[in-house]
Amino acid sequence: MPDLNPIEALIAARRLDEARVVWRACFVQGAADVSGWFALGRMGARLGIAEASACFERAADGHDNPAPLIHLAHHRLMTGDSIGALKAARDAVERSPRDVPGLLQLGSVFAHCDAGEEALALFEQAAALAPGDPSVLYNLATAQRTNGRIDEAERSIDAVILLRPDDGEAHYLRAGLRRQTEARNHVGELQAALARHGGRATPADVPLHFALGKELEDIGRFEEAFHHFEAGGRLRRTTFRYDVAGDVATMEALAAQHDTASLDLRSGEDADAPIFIVGLPRSGTTLVERILAAHPDVTAGGELDAFPRAAVATTGPVSSKEEFVARSLAVPPGTLARAYGDHVGARAGRTPRFTDKLPINGLYVGLIARSLPGARIVLVTRDPMANGFAMFSTLFAQAYPFSYDLGELGRYMVAWHGLMAHWQETLGPRMLTLRYEDLVADPEANTRKLLDYCGLAWDPACLAFHESEGSVSSASAVQVRQPIHRNSVEKWRRYGAALDPLAKALGTLAD
Repeated sequence: MPDLNPIEALIAARRLDEARVVWRACFVQGAADVSGWFALGRMGARLGIAEASACFERAADGHDNPAPLIHLAHHRLMTGDSIGALKAARDAVERSPRDVPGLLQLGSVFAHCDAGEEALALFEQAAALAPGDPSVLYNLATAQRTNGRIDEAERSIDAVILLRPDDGEAHYLRAGLRRQTEARNHVGELQAALARHGGRATPADVPLHFALGKELEDIGRFEEAFHHFEAGGRLRRTTFRYDVAGDVATMEALAAQHDTASLDLRSGEDADAPIFIVGLPRSGTTLVERILAAHPDVTAGGELDAFPRAAVATTGPVSSKEEFVARSLAVPPGTLARAYGDHVGARAGRTPRFTDKLPINGLYVGLIARSLPGARIVLVTRDPMANGFAMFSTLFAQAYPFSYDLGELGRYMVAWHGLMAHWQETLGPRMLTLRYEDLVADPEANTRKLLDYCGLAWDPACLAFHESEGSVSSASAVQVRQPIHRNSVEKWRRYGAALDPLAKALGTLAD
């Protein structure tokens, strides 16, 4: 077994670059046995070194212990290889893991790869082994929610909060499981949890504020609800560095450089082509995916990272987003198409068609149309004020940094809508634009238009999508289990002047 103590000492001294150099020397030297490869892999994973995967693979080849494969799956996920992570996780399950930490780690990999049913099975095993562990129960509740088992999820999360009364993430999860009422809500509990912090505003308060805002909104106390959404967003904004100007510049560069001539668009028909669903968060993209997934010829792929990863891999190293925008046009379309197929892998499912619903794909619409001429691209739009407030009042997990300040949110949305207008003009009938408000006002007519555009035969099951099984991991996981309704169309108007900063930032989009 390699001597890893010098690497530990360098990590402790925060000399990480040196630690990586020593680690690679150990990697070249190799390990004498399975335990040595496993230890070397775990150290490499701590340092974020991609080659750690090779160590876990060597360790996994040596015996039937699932641990190396579990670590391999997690490491691949952390390095952006969700397809490889899913394969390693499934290989690990075949070795029948039994310890609670391993089951939790493996279940989390499945959850992050939108394999909700497989995640739930592992979290249920962990809960059977450790029924009083709040971490196990929290993971179980998230998986139950993802799989539409809402009542079970509420019971599980109630147990978590009983054990950890100040667990903000648990409170936020519970608040979103159903519409709260005057007779049945948790407003008092949430206020008490915030009060126990002694009035000191800390990032730990963020999910409590968003949970309280949601429950107050449900019972019609809108002024108080906005106060907590704003407080939670302000605190969240202090936890990361972000400059919306960079994203705005990228979208403007895309519109300027990715035009009809530079994209050299081709038309094409492919019965097996993916259906890309793009749109801002909370615009209705999950609803559209659920409608399509109810069709017998379509599998819901969820929020795949396949196209961005393929685009980055084929473009090669760049020093800025602006350089990527320019250099991506030099990649041969067939090269990008093959890379996308490799990254999608088994996630496409066993039906003729599959959906790809990653919101950031809106930035790649031009490259998608160029490299996959048979692909269908569905742009979902929503009234900007309604969409903006829906994002502002949602606590996202490590995503959408522009959504926590109304001014930044408005600036981002203006740039986004400008880019979408460019794609509409550039692609013409190659892209279908579907308004959320039209869809909820006349579900059948708009569903027929959607299916026709995608080359799918009419199936009435698409109107009963809420009865379909299958996991949903987005922020709309509860709403899309219900029939289409208009409850959210005008909700933002109840906040009145509080949303003036958003309207001002949106400018003419808010008219």
